[in-house]
Amino acid sequence: MHPLPRIAFSFCLSSLICFSSLSIAFAKPDQVLREEAAAASYSPSYSCLAAATSPSVRVVACTIAIDGKMVGGADLAAAYVNRGQGHRSAGDSSRAAADFREAIRLLDGLGELSGAQRLHRGIAHHALGQSDRALADYNAAIELDARNALAYADRAILRVAQQDPHGALADLDRALNIVPDNPETLALRAEVLAATGENVRALTDLDRAIALAPSNPRLLTMRGVVMTRLDEPDQALENYRAALTFDERHIEARVNRGALYALLGDNDKAIADLDIALEIQPQNSVAAYNRGYAHFAKRDYERALVDYSAAIDANPRLGWAFTNRCLTRVILGRELPAALADCDQALKLMPGHADTRETRGFVHLKLGDNEIALKEYEDVLRENPGRPLSLWGRALARARKGDTQGSAADRDAARALLPKVEREFAAYGVR
Repeated sequence: MHPLPRIAFSFCLSSLICFSSLSIAFAKPDQVLREEAAAASYSPSYSCLAAATSPSVRVVACTIAIDGKMVGGADLAAAYVNRGQGHRSAGDSSRAAADFREAIRLLDGLGELSGAQRLHRGIAHHALGQSDRALADYNAAIELDARNALAYADRAILRVAQQDPHGALADLDRALNIVPDNPETLALRAEVLAATGENVRALTDLDRAIALAPSNPRLLTMRGVVMTRLDEPDQALENYRAALTFDERHIEARVNRGALYALLGDNDKAIADLDIALEIQPQNSVAAYNRGYAHFAKRDYERALVDYSAAIDANPRLGWAFTNRCLTRVILGRELPAALADCDQALKLMPGHADTRETRGFVHLKLGDNEIALKEYEDVLRENPGRPLSLWGRALARARKGDTQGSAADRDAARALLPKVEREFAAYGVR
């Protein structure tokens, strides 16, 4: 058991596995999008193949170019790759996959490929989850053109997915040596740096990227997350405010500002932001999870339970949501077998997780399974001896088993670490 469930941030800075796209698509002002859309109708081939156009415009332009037979050969394959990326950005995975497969088929039929063509095929293989083939294509693209910055950046993303952050950073360094003022590559490097704990270096990259693209809400949100990690909440809030000034529906800014408000104890503001986030994106598991956190902090356990369940429905692999729903069910004093099942599922997703083991020990205390509760707390304390809640839980289990001396020692140790520890347990109905 832990006194308050942990908050979660929705941005990729929280984990390397958050890299899921082959390139960053930054939001653009409406006027720019209208101009791009107009250009797509006049010059679909150019708008389809140009790197600067937005994903939505690429889908339109590439569809016109492909259906109208305006491109052929390698350009046709590139059109399918670009349209696939547009579909992917829009969440249309089936159409994206079909486009990537067609691009690969076309490129396979061209014989000897150039560096740019190997890069396109690598992007398609990468998007389809064919990592080994993608890596081979990226390597070949770089061998054929050592100045291809995009090939280095895309290989970096693949290396992150393969849990090779150092290799990714080396590739991003090379990409930025070739094109120093690319805000997208700077943002990618900032993500890797922050995910490996180098938040100060990440902030340097983000400052530089924002100087190049000052109205970009995604970059401002990223800087807000890094500022939170650097314990600069006021600056983090200012970055989120700026991001929402440019795009009030920016989901990551809403979710992360809500998370920060909850961490600061301003749960009403947190819930207000997260309400808006869930109106925009009802299936956002992190928004639901964080709103559950805020409701839990307000001791509104019924609403917390609803939110944790919604988070799990949206993402059944969100281990923290299972742990927190387990704890919430225990506090409510009902569905204890279901609570235990939640903790068990959390441990399947996060093996050996101390907070979950602690919570499961508390469930067994509530159920009267003192022997099992004792074992849970002892397992936690063996690896984490300074956990006051586990010490207090073990004290209760020992007392119930007649070990008054061991119980007293645990109580003293727990109080020394957390003077209010007894109150925590008493509030949840265990003495």
